[in-house]
Amino acid sequence: STPCEHSFPTRRSSDLQELPSLVGRKESSDSHPSMTDPVDPRQHRRTIVLVLGDHWRELPFISRALALDSKNYHTWAYREWALCEFFSRGETREGAEKDVWDGERSYVEGLLAEDVRNNSAWNHRFFCEIGSGKRAVGALERELEYVELGRIV
Repeated sequence: STPCEHSFPTRRSSDLQELPSLVGRKESSDSHPSMTDPVDPRQHRRTIVLVLGDHWRELPFISRALALDSKNYHTWAYREWALCEFFSRGETREGAEKDVWDGERSYVEGLLAEDVRNNSAWNHRFFCEIGSGKRAVGALERELEYVELGRIV
């Protein structure tokens, strides 16, 4: 099995169903018990993105966060969640020329060109090439070619 076949933790489905009625409420968080739980900001964002259904802004948003700290483990984990949640079928935006997963490879290669010692980027490259199960066929050959062509110094 691959990471994309496992579900990432999300808020209870009842929270997702009730969220639209909670938006704009002026009541205290005591009115909804699950809202008093300490919530990780990424978990909160996941919930909002799932409710709104507009996931196309997530990868650019996460890229901006990684531009500030390209080795932040939690941000990389959130990126993996977004890829698995929204792009696990090789989905592309209407009019987009590249598959999202191909775009991830280019994105990571850019980060590695900036800092070859960025272990988080290497881990994400592995996730995209092998761990996700999306590009596993031919991955070993691609990785050997990547290193043999001197792209990594």
